[in-house]
Amino acid sequence: MEEQQIEKVWRHIKKPLLRIGKSGVNVSHVNSLLELLDAHGAVKVKINSNKLGNLEDVARSIAEGAAVARPSEDDQSSPSAQILRVRFMDRTILFGRSGLETEVASGKYPPAPAPKWVSKEEYLAQKAEKENAEKKFWNKENE
Repeated sequence: MEEQQIEKVWRHIKKPLLRIGKSGVNVSHVNSLLELLDAHGAVKVKINSNKLGNLEDVARSIAEGAAVARPSEDDQSSPSAQILRVRFMDRTILFGRSGLETEVASGKYPPAPAPKWVSKEEYLAQKAEKENAEKKFWNKENE
């Protein structure tokens, strides 16, 4: 994946969803990472301790643990957790699920932000829709 695409994913994920402390990486961390990747596609992991060693080694051990916990079907060509970026200054690792590269390249990920406003016509149409649904509900209740 190109650096611009990785930066786009990095900026989309606002804060780390998983933190690893001085006790190190264990099975529950790996399982949590896999669940988060299924839900979000990309996850930042914060390493809160310097005692675990080199950050790249920690990232590799997490990725290897994920590969053991959930082996891929096609001979490890697409691991279940890919290391996208290791940022040493804030001790944070960005992981992505398998297939994320194609989603980013095609523009499907990260999703476009929701519009902050709607036009007056859209608002009135949504309001009318809601009122009609409420009328139907209350008419069924009264029958």
